[in-house]
Amino acid sequence: MDTSEILRTFTRLDARALRAERAHAKTEQDHRSTQAALKQVHEELDQVSRLAEIFYDLSLRLVDHMLGERGSKEDGQDQKSASTILDMVLKQVEQQESETEVGTTRESSVTTDARAAETNS
Repeated sequence: MDTSEILRTFTRLDARALRAERAHAKTEQDHRSTQAALKQVHEELDQVSRLAEIFYDLSLRLVDHMLGERGSKEDGQDQKSASTILDMVLKQVEQQESETEVGTTRESSVTTDARAAETNS
């Protein structure tokens, strides 16, 4: 190898090293911006979680307050806690959903039976 070939090789290696450094710097910058975005998302998620807890506690307090007023007006009745009412509402919603699913299943089986009858005719 003569001197000119060695210089060309060094030049190519230097250019590759420069491109690698630039790519590495860009990757580090992307990584930092992604970490900053992730940190912001986590902070927003924490805020939303705290707000959800506040709204949940507030709704329980409102229900307890309303039941307390109702209980003071109607002396003969036991006061129900908010959790009991929420349990009852949840059971009603689940029952309605199961009835809807059964109705949907029945409708699809009737449609399938009708199609089978048409093809047999």
